[in-house]
Amino acid sequence: MPVIDHMKAHLRGADRIFVDETRAPVLDPGRKVTKSSHFWAVVSDDRGHGGVGPPIMLFHYAPGRGREHPLKFLAGYRGRLPRNVTPTSPTTR
Repeated sequence: MPVIDHMKAHLRGADRIFVDETRAPVLDPGRKVTKSSHFWAVVSDDRGHGGVGPPIMLFHYAPGRGREHPLKFLAGYRGRLPRNVTPTSPTTR
């Protein structure tokens, strides 16, 4: 099994994860301009809450910040997901 699959399984088994996105300008092929895409950081570190597992962080690339992107890479996760609410945060409804 590839290492990335083990890392994803570790994150999906975590009690809580934190997710944040950041803008990433990406060259738009053929147009010679950049377009906005996003990197999503997914982190689990339960050491401050009595956890003994190692901390882990994965980055996911997505062409946008709509709710479909985290829903896709967080599929199967059943733990807690604290939310950083801003006026531009995608809704979870």
